[in-house]
Amino acid sequence: SGEAGNKPSMWSPYPLGGDQASAIAWMYGALDYVTSNSDLDAANILWLAESWSYNDDFTVLTYKIRDGAAWRDGTPFSADDVAFTLNTLVECGASCRLGPTVAKDVKEAIAIDSSTVEINCSQPCPKLKDFISYKGDQGIYFVPKHVFEGRSMSDFQNYAPSMGWPMSTIPFEVTESSLDRRVLDRVGDC
Repeated sequence: SGEAGNKPSMWSPYPLGGDQASAIAWMYGALDYVTSNSDLDAANILWLAESWSYNDDFTVLTYKIRDGAAWRDGTPFSADDVAFTLNTLVECGASCRLGPTVAKDVKEAIAIDSSTVEINCSQPCPKLKDFISYKGDQGIYFVPKHVFEGRSMSDFQNYAPSMGWPMSTIPFEVTESSLDRRVLDRVGDC
């Protein structure tokens, strides 16, 4: 698995040794993005989520998923995808990138309904939202449950162009993936 970053077919963010900087980050939209303006004040931009909130003791983080968010194949992006990703990372632990960190803080993620996910923390965790948020090239990449379910998160590559993989929440498809370059072409309207 240490060679994952050298594989043109590696389009999953979680195998150990994977190279998330090689366009993989472009394939997965975030619940929210944290950016900084020229004054270095962080700004939070909601993306696949429309809101988030903590309970009073910071042991439950709840996200509402944006209506209309979808995977490129038309399958709705839902709370099930968020819960699946977090719970699978907890189960994987050290065999997946970010698994140990997620397992330390997340007890269980529950899809309350298709647009609401409740993340139960193992202890008060006011920084969990910051860890989940995408900033720079760091954050949690949520994967499509309908593609990843039944596959090993530690080695599934998510690359089968004939099946439309890598599956993404962005309007791009991979048209070339080689040792020299990765090419993404826009499809549909942005």
